[in-house]
Amino acid sequence: MTDIIDQNYEKFPAIIKEMLDSGISFPKGTRFFYDKFIAYRIVTRAEGDFSSPISDNDFKSYKELGKSIKKKRIIGKNNDDIDETLNSDLYSVSFFLEKEELINYFSMPKPTKRMIQGFIHEESGPQYTNKKGHVSWWLYKQRDISTFTYCN
Repeated sequence: MTDIIDQNYEKFPAIIKEMLDSGISFPKGTRFFYDKFIAYRIVTRAEGDFSSPISDNDFKSYKELGKSIKKKRIIGKNNDDIDETLNSDLYSVSFFLEKEELINYFSMPKPTKRMIQGFIHEESGPQYTNKKGHVSWWLYKQRDISTFTYCN
């Protein structure tokens, strides 16, 4: 996978370049080439806010937000067994393949959480989908989030 990372290195934002430069690698099975597919994500809004546009701020990784892995539940993993300094999930944006999984995971509905849906596609970055339907998407600097819309 090193050649493909080298070929795409300049497309990544500084935070992912730092991840790669520090020796953290993408999980085995990460795909740089794939067909687009629909995925779901939760975004935070003020209670009763149903009109704020979806923006780049809705696609920040835990690392970009300054959060630690102890606060992030990683699907299919025991957080006590995860070495935060080696975990590429902190640098990805999380999605789910199935709306129902996302609803169950976040115990929806909640007054400040809204669900969005849109296409995950290779032009905006590599992705890894685990067996439980959780998608980690490492976004390039130039990304297209225009397909994302609010859903019920």
